[in-house]
Parts: sequence; structure tokens; C-alpha cells
Amino acid sequence: LRPIARPFLVCIVRSGTRALFWQDNWTGLGSLLDLCGASGPMVSGISYLATVSSVSSPTGWRMPRGRHPLNKFLRASLENVSSDMDPSTPDFFQWRHTPDSVPRVFSSTKTWESLYQSPPLVSWFKSVWFSSNIPKHAFLAWIVTLNRLPTRDRLLGWGYECSKYLTSLQQCR
Repeated sequence: LRPIARPFLVCIVRSGTRALFWQDNWTGLGSLLDLCGASGPMVSGISYLATVSSVSSPTGWRMPRGRHPLNKFLRASLENVSSDMDPSTPDFFQWRHTPDSVPRVFSSTKTWESLYQSPPLVSWFKSVWFSSNIPKHAFLAWIVTLNRLPTRDRLLGWGYECSKYLTSLQQCR
């Protein structure tokens, strides 16, 4: 479930001790591992489990020198991110209701609606499901509207023998 939940989590970096450099979304760009690929830690020399504070210093980011495109990309990605950390303030995570929204307080309802979109209402909804309906009648009206009523044609299609249910004057097709 981590790949499903990861786009919804945002790490707010204060000290950098809890935020993982490669795995957490702390830059606003998403996970650096997703951006750079699995070879990112190997090419850059930054450990897969490195924290943000282990890669930062008061003078800037401790990025490897070199002309590898991945190293250039990392340096460019971190240009606008401050490397000043306050060791007394802990990092914290916030939840977004959609991957594009501003982080807010967690809501299971909003998260469910984001993951599982509701289908549009059908035109016949209020004529079948209304407040004073009789449940048996509403159910049958729903089944008929969806063309799922087990009529003789459908029973024959399913392989049922329906001739024994008919009177002698009627015959099954």
C-alpha cells in the first residue's frame, strides 16, 4: 500500500533527522528516488537510507561533484530548497486529500473519495430510490431498470430448463 499512500504524504523538514533523503516527499517534487530512479543512490554516493540532515550543511548541500546527468539533476532540484536545519524542531508529515492539493488534516472520507471516484448519478435514481419507497418494490424496479431481471429469455441463456414452469399452452423457445 506504500505506493498508493506515498503521493498523499508530504514531509515538512525542520531538523532533517526523520525525513529520508531519497524516499520522502520533502522537496515538493515527490520522492527523489522516483525522479532519479533506482540507480540514484549508487551514482550520487548518497546512501539509500540517508536522512536530509546527513546531506545538508549550514553552507549548502553536500552533493557529489561530477558531470553525471543524475548529479546535475539533483543539484538543480535542490537549488531552491534551503539547507538550513533547526536541530531542536522535529520534522513532521502532513496528509493531502489529493496528490495536487495543499496538505491538511487527515480525513478518511476525503481520502476514500480521492482513491475511489463516485460514478455519476443516473437519471432514474430518484424514481427508484426515494424516502418512502417499499424496499422490495425499489429493488425490483432497480433490477428491471438495469435489465437484470431473470426472465425466461435470460434463464434460457443461462442454461436453465424453463419448460416445466410453463403451462401446457406455452412452450419455451
